Amino acid sequence: MHALRCLFGVSLGLALAGCAAQSTCPPKPVALLTISFRHGEPVFPARINGQPATMLFDTGAIISSVSPAGVKQFHLPVVFDRRLTLNGVGGSAHNATAQVKTLAFGGAIAGGLRMPIVRAPVNSDPDQSAVSGAIGNDILAHYDEDIDFPADQVFLLKTGYCSTLKPWSGPAATVHFELARGNSAIEFAMQINGHPVTALLDTGATNTVLSPGTFARISRHGPRPHRLGTHFTTGIGAHHAKVTAYRLQRLSIGGVRLKHPVVTVLNHAVLPFGLVILGENFIRRHELFIDHQTNTLYIHP
Repeated sequence: MHALRCLFGVSLGLALAGCAAQSTCPPKPVALLTISFRHGEPVFPARINGQPATMLFDTGAIISSVSPAGVKQFHLPVVFDRRLTLNGVGGSAHNATAQVKTLAFGGAIAGGLRMPIVRAPVNSDPDQSAVSGAIGNDILAHYDEDIDFPADQVFLLKTGYCSTLKPWSGPAATVHFELARGNSAIEFAMQINGHPVTALLDTGATNTVLSPGTFARISRHGPRPHRLGTHFTTGIGAHHAKVTAYRLQRLSIGGVRLKHPVVTVLNHAVLPFGLVILGENFIRRHELFIDHQTNTLYIHP
């Protein structure tokens, strides 16, 4: 992250102490998002139609959205003849869309948007008034992303400019990823308790989530998972899903391990068998770099 901090300063015409000239092909920062965690959800300041807004950073969202509170706050026109069906952990929801002239975030800007109207997750916005919406993969897929939750920052970077990209100095694990069909979320190989699964990177998920079938497969051999309790979680819109939390032995991605992770198991089969939603219990421990040119995920150990 030190190298990106230096590069972002240079792009703004700043001279930052301790920043040396770069001899390799470095990333080119476009925007810096300052992240804070509201009830465990990553949010950052943005501007909708020039007015201050608070947005959720959500790599698991198929499309960016605006909350009902944001529609009211920014007096956004609602288009009732263009309705979407969005699916998630909590089920599905039908959504009208709102017209947004400009969405500015960390120095970048998008315009002429029609954004589905989706209630913010109850975890991040219990009173449904503080979160204006979420930025998803329809916007994020246009950038490489340096996700550094340990430092409360996300850099969005220009893509397709360098064939020998090196996101930072020092060691890094690398994993090839594919884009989820119809979603543009990144999916890659992962192991849980030594069993191969496919992970979907979701910064909007506060925990790692498994389907009942996937959990049964990884629990068939080895130590018995430790059951921590049952509770309800929120998904799309106002929907709630009953889940059970367990502590497992280990989670591994490209050789980077998380010991004794706590995972959430759905009480009904919403996720495809073998697909795991990788949430913040891993993401908040490591800096991640998503290189869309080579479909490579870098993980800082």
